[in-house]
Amino acid sequence: SCNAGYGSNSCQTAGACTASTVSSKDGGDGTFYCINGGTVGGTAGAGYCTCTSCNAGYEGDSCETPSTCVASADSGKDGSDGAFYCINGGTVGGTTADCRCTSCNAGYGSNSCQTAGACTASTVSSKDGGDGTFYCINGGTVGGTAGAGYCTCTSCNAGYEGDSCETAIACTASTISSKQGSDGTFYCINGGVVGGTAYECKCLSCNAGYGGDSCETADLCAADERVDDSNACVACPAGTTNAAGDDASGAETTCDDVICGVNEYVSGNTCTACPAGTTNANGDSASGGATSCDKTLCAKDEHVVSYECVACDGNSNLAGDDASGVNTVCDGELCASNQRVESKSCVACAPGTTNDAGNDALGANTACDVTYCAENQHVKANECASCPSGTTNDAGDDASGANTTCSSTACDVNEYVYENVCTACAGGSTNPDGGDDTSGDDTTCACAANERVVSNACVACAASENNAAKNIVPGPDTMCNVVPSPPPPPLHPPPPLSPPPPLSPKEIFPPPPPLVAQPPPPSSVAGLVANAEAEVSRDALLAGIGDETTKAKAKLLADAAIAGVNVTKLSMVLTAETKDAACAQAFSKMQLDAGLGACDVDVAVTRRRRLTAPSNTAYDVTVLVSPVTVDAATLATALGNLAAESVTATSTETDPTEELRLIPGIDAASVESFALDAADAAKSTSAATVAETTWVPPSPPPPSPPSPPPPPSPKSLIFSYDYESAATRQNYHAGYLFASLALSFSFAAEFRVA
Repeated sequence: SCNAGYGSNSCQTAGACTASTVSSKDGGDGTFYCINGGTVGGTAGAGYCTCTSCNAGYEGDSCETPSTCVASADSGKDGSDGAFYCINGGTVGGTTADCRCTSCNAGYGSNSCQTAGACTASTVSSKDGGDGTFYCINGGTVGGTAGAGYCTCTSCNAGYEGDSCETAIACTASTISSKQGSDGTFYCINGGVVGGTAYECKCLSCNAGYGGDSCETADLCAADERVDDSNACVACPAGTTNAAGDDASGAETTCDDVICGVNEYVSGNTCTACPAGTTNANGDSASGGATSCDKTLCAKDEHVVSYECVACDGNSNLAGDDASGVNTVCDGELCASNQRVESKSCVACAPGTTNDAGNDALGANTACDVTYCAENQHVKANECASCPSGTTNDAGDDASGANTTCSSTACDVNEYVYENVCTACAGGSTNPDGGDDTSGDDTTCACAANERVVSNACVACAASENNAAKNIVPGPDTMCNVVPSPPPPPLHPPPPLSPPPPLSPKEIFPPPPPLVAQPPPPSSVAGLVANAEAEVSRDALLAGIGDETTKAKAKLLADAAIAGVNVTKLSMVLTAETKDAACAQAFSKMQLDAGLGACDVDVAVTRRRRLTAPSNTAYDVTVLVSPVTVDAATLATALGNLAAESVTATSTETDPTEELRLIPGIDAASVESFALDAADAAKSTSAATVAETTWVPPSPPPPSPPSPPPPPSPKSLIFSYDYESAATRQNYHAGYLFASLALSFSFAAEFRVA
């Protein structure tokens, strides 16, 4: 009789637990409370039995506790296992076998929120039907059931379209005047272009001449407007008019000229009343140019009172008082200008005399005044005429008398005439006699003896050269003459062909002393050669310059470089109409021949230019002069002349070769080649100057002892005997001179080769 659940010999063995539906069964007797599909395990004994593997939806030691329900999208789930079909935002509640689905999303219902409700309209643009409300406006009808993408909006009001009837359609034109755009059609005619959308339609860009909301109205021009060729109303031209009402949609129209009335004139295309004392006939067109009124001139024996002509009262008056001016009085007959009173009449003044208007012909006789000519004028046919160029005259010649003349000006010593002006001799030239007549042709100065002309300057001849005086300056370049060496003596005097008769005392002609040709100083010859080579190089450089002004400047600089001297730059600011005029003014103020220098001109800086007259320009003028053509005394005089003309000039010396390099467009290779030759020439010239002042020719060799007489020589040998004619002896001397000259050239050639 073991306890329930136990057995064996001693009741010591606990039996396996069995299930029971009795909730009090705890396994002590081997039965254990285990329901809802639980599986019993363990052996008898309180606390040893188990209940596991409960049916879905249950839990607890005995599978006795239903679980909390969970949502499921499986429509077959009824909650018996704790899972319940609950969708569309529903909230699951309850426990297994008693589940519920509540709080469905808007638009849904039923036990599991599975049933979608009918869509309803909304004015909120974000409503897409997911909650059963759908954005549907402008008369649209909502259809469908809740759910995004399931609602519809149809049957929009006319003029709208789109999923929610939200889009106003583009307007289209209509010729029906009642169409105002509510349905997207709009009354728009006469070329108008429809724009906008339903309810906001517009009719734009009407044909020319039309306007209004629908281009339905023809434009009518206002007063003083006309229709142009593009059907637009435009203002009438100045001085014309037009009535209002021209139809801009029609043909082009015109305006009519405004015609001024009597005593009106045109001013600024407007008819304006004539000033007091003037008149004008009617008919002036205001569309034309300005017109004027005519002065009212009073008749004889009338005078002006308050801009009107009134008859004189007991006195006379000349005709012609101007009624537009001040009041006048009747004061007798007044003579005109250059008339005088003679025997109660106005008579003309004699030639060469004048008189103001206003002499009273009813009064005493009057006289005209003599005209006296001004300075540098003379009388010609009773008029004052300007003196011819190069002549002068004092003021005071009586124009009523006989013709007078002007006096010529005689230039001072060392001046010459250039364009009827006395001009200082330049470049070391002189005019010692002076007295040149400025009224005549241009004259010149001249170089002294043993000088030659180089670029209008006097340059000393070399020691072995000479030249006659009077080489003219200004004038072409000249050359000095080479002084020949004395002829050599005959080497062996020939014996007489026959015993000559004794010489007469008159024809005694002692033989010349024996001569030996002496070479010139070596440095002098080398200098001539170097100068010649430099001049050839200079001419090649100048040949590449086309502009004559630039070529003249380059020659001045090249000659200075050959001579080995710097040039002087004179800088000043002058006011003139043109650059050429500025250069001419510079040489004129210096009283220096323009051929003796070179001129460069640039427009001065703006600050200076503002100081000049509007018709002139301030120029920076630079004049280059060379000691080759302008000596120090002449340069000093030129600077003094500038100072006397109140011209401030700065003087600087500069290297002529550097100035050559700065000439725009000059061939650089030619300049450098010339620079080398010029440097050699300058160096040789300097050495030659020293050599010529210090060189002492070698002593001649002693005379040769007399040779025995040779056999008789042909008569053609050059000797002079007492029976020879004077002409024969002249031939001898000519041959002697020629031989000497040939010997001199031979020496020069030898030195050049060396």
